[in-house]
Amino acid sequence: MTKVFRLILSSLLVLFALYSTQAQTPSITNVTSLKLSDLNGKAFTFENYKGNILLISFGATWCPSCRTELTALEELQKEYKDKKVKFFWVSIDDKETQNKKISDFAKRLNFTLPILRDPEAKVYFKFTTRQLLPAIVFTQTDGTVVSPVHFGMFPTSEDFKKHMRRRIDAIVKAEKPT
Repeated sequence: MTKVFRLILSSLLVLFALYSTQAQTPSITNVTSLKLSDLNGKAFTFENYKGNILLISFGATWCPSCRTELTALEELQKEYKDKKVKFFWVSIDDKETQNKKISDFAKRLNFTLPILRDPEAKVYFKFTTRQLLPAIVFTQTDGTVVSPVHFGMFPTSEDFKKHMRRRIDAIVKAEKPT
């Protein structure tokens, strides 16, 4: 009985892993016109960040993997501070979640990434039909989305950072004039 259970469980895990890593093409091709708000309720667009590669992470305060990811992104942001790479975190916590709760969450984790709100996940679902967090969108310097969207976390923070560096560095290399 336990062998059958293990076989079924491992098969389900493999199927989940395959599904969660499949590439998914976003329905939106450029982020510059997206409208979000910051924690003060001020309107925000990515238009002012043209000329920079953007890494936009979608997550929520209730998501354990998002906490681990944010710590790693904070470290990466410091590594890339002298490059034209900007990091953002978009909270898809619902409308009932107060901005102060999100701000307190950020303070507890000691992260300084700009925090934006998408309480109805309207912007999030322009990039995916999945309900899987965290999710990261990469852009070129003109705001064009670079597929695929990255979903989930790696077993270790170091593996995650290594993968993010590869993605960011590939975009940087592709942006350089030949």
